[in-house]
Amino acid sequence: MLVVIAFSVRLVYLNQIQSIPTVPNPIMDERYHVELAEKINSEEGPDREPFFRAPLYQYFLAFIYDATGNSIYWSRFIQIVFGSLLPLLILLLGRELFTGKVPYVAAWIAVFYPTFIYYDSSLLITSLMVLLTTLLAWRLY
Repeated sequence: MLVVIAFSVRLVYLNQIQSIPTVPNPIMDERYHVELAEKINSEEGPDREPFFRAPLYQYFLAFIYDATGNSIYWSRFIQIVFGSLLPLLILLLGRELFTGKVPYVAAWIAVFYPTFIYYDSSLLITSLMVLLTTLLAWRLY
């Protein structure tokens, strides 16, 4: 239920921001990631020079961008699906570290935390980084 509510909140947010001009037409850092994803998916592939930023997110975005037929909306949608798993991972990690209600409170805070909701629908590495870091912490513990 935690994941479903987290997904629902993020989906409502994603659909509400569609009227903002920079959502369907990313600018700045989001545009940079989209352009690199398009270049990775092109026949020529990525440049031979080193990436300006770590390439994990660009390859992740290239994969989902290609899987969604180069759709910005559906790429954001898939990213919120992954972002919706964060409260569950916080709950699982919290149950390893704490007792009582603390893990549950932390997980529910993550469901509605505005910063998580914002970054889950942005084409930036932040959402994936937080998700993978939490997954790593949980698995290492």
